[in-house]
Amino acid sequence: MAENIAVFDFELTQEEMQSIAGLDRNESQFFDHRDPKTIEQIFGSSLAAVKADEEN
Repeated sequence: MAENIAVFDFELTQEEMQSIAGLDRNESQFFDHRDPKTIEQIFGSSLAAVKADEEN
């Protein structure tokens, strides 16, 4: 438990912070929930079934 509590007992240098910031590719590793094309690709068959149910 002591080791877990001590997890915040460190500081990053400016160089380390810049190194971490350099990892940012300005893109998500997850799909964009707002992109209709992506949603259609992932949930296409499910969406088609819902639309069919709504029409009936």
